[in-house]
Amino acid sequence: MEISLKKALYNIGYYCLCAIIIAFSIMFMVAMTRTGVAMYQQIVYYIWAILLILNVIFDIIATNNSAMKFISGLIFYALVFLCIVMGIIVYAGMSTNGLILIDNSTLFSIVIGFSVALSIASIILFWQGERLIEIKQERKTR
Repeated sequence: MEISLKKALYNIGYYCLCAIIIAFSIMFMVAMTRTGVAMYQQIVYYIWAILLILNVIFDIIATNNSAMKFISGLIFYALVFLCIVMGIIVYAGMSTNGLILIDNSTLFSIVIGFSVALSIASIILFWQGERLIEIKQERKTR
């Protein structure tokens, strides 16, 4: 496949993934509001989702400029680490004898499911942006 076609496919995937992450972050905040998650969880996850949206926008700028991707990556990895730590805290708070009760399963799946899915998507977004920069540099050298 030609480099220009690869770049077009990577661009489509990259910007679609950006839109999906932003849309799901907003849906995550709305879902937490409607289900009655604990207040400290709402506050932490609202801040987390807003930082994720802002970092996606920053990553778009960094990818287009082919600069500052390291900072964007560090922020993504810090957000993933926060997701893991909050997941442990939420699990500890919602579990009884190490098990999630049926009453809490919907709340737990919304909080943990959305945040883990968004974390995985953000790491894929970062890698895809890195690949776009590599393709751009390959085109310059030819």
